[in-house]
Amino acid sequence: MLAETIANPLLEVADIAVLAEIAHQKKALLLIDNTFASPILCRPMELGADLVMESLTKTLNGHSDVTLGFLGGRADVWQRVPAVISTWGLASGPFECWLAERGLMTAHLRIERACQNALAAAEFLANAIRKGRTGILPGPGRSPPACLGLQTIW
Repeated sequence: MLAETIANPLLEVADIAVLAEIAHQKKALLLIDNTFASPILCRPMELGADLVMESLTKTLNGHSDVTLGFLGGRADVWQRVPAVISTWGLASGPFECWLAERGLMTAHLRIERACQNALAAAEFLANAIRKGRTGILPGPGRSPPACLGLQTIW
């Protein structure tokens, strides 16, 4: 089973714990794309995911100068991954890894500021909703998915 922590375009938040339970009942694995949230805000494996992928190209790198991804998983489901990496030539170059590492050093600062900006935008839009100037807005205190978001995103 594949799901995103937060899915565009409506910013829907997945209930990873429930998805993991469903997947495991069916003897399936759960792969979470955690690109939008990042491991700074959400750790899907702690919620039951078997594998997690992250884009290092976007928020984590922050410099728009590398195209790189990350795949992590539990040891018991990892056995096939090295063979796939070798077969398909999915190894990353050292320079790209260095660029990503450089970006990781300040990722927490950028993500903290992005969260502050998102909250300010949500509060502005919530005020606009009260004045009847916009439609549905996800966010704290607005809907059951917003409450789920507070449980999933730290």
